[in-house]
Amino acid sequence: MDAEQKMAVKAQFNAYLESIDTLEGPENQVDLLHVFQELSGLKNEVRLESRQVKKALDDFRQAFTSLDSKQQALIAQIRSASAFGQKKEGNHDHRQLLLDLVGLHDRISAGLEQRIPKPNLTERLFNAGSRLRQWIQAHQKGQEMTRTRIEEIMARNQVKPMQVVGRHFDPMTMQAVATAAVPDKEEGLVLEEQRKGFFAGDEVLRPAEVVVNKSN
Repeated sequence: MDAEQKMAVKAQFNAYLESIDTLEGPENQVDLLHVFQELSGLKNEVRLESRQVKKALDDFRQAFTSLDSKQQALIAQIRSASAFGQKKEGNHDHRQLLLDLVGLHDRISAGLEQRIPKPNLTERLFNAGSRLRQWIQAHQKGQEMTRTRIEEIMARNQVKPMQVVGRHFDPMTMQAVATAAVPDKEEGLVLEEQRKGFFAGDEVLRPAEVVVNKSN
């Protein structure tokens, strides 16, 4: 390479360096400090959320363990009462146990109807909260099994739900907690069941709480 070619190459290289300096002016430079600050804030947020998830997981475990213990104790009482033939007519203790069992069935059903919230952006990026979600899903499956066992015990004790929606109000089996006016429905027709009613054999164990149609 002769001297003239060397000068040409050097000139091209200098022009290239000048073009880089122009592109990397203050208005075009990446604010690395701002990026690092954002990453640091996100890291702290993930750390804080992880602690919150751990605390929530511990709280859930403690609450559900206590609930499971009460459930198992109640189920054992019902089985014991049935085994000793304590479901005779007028047996107050057995009736109260069945009412408690129905109430437990209500609470479990209400809990299972609650949907697990979708993960937010932080959870999707950093998998935060996945342990809590997995544990809740596993607990829900356990609750579904418990509800099935409760329904089996209810069936053995001849406890069955009432069918009231679309039927005429019956004060012997229902309790009107509200009224509504629907012109194309008959007056006195049950429009909605707010709390399910149950029979124990041929007797009313718990009346249904209903909304009744009433014309103005």
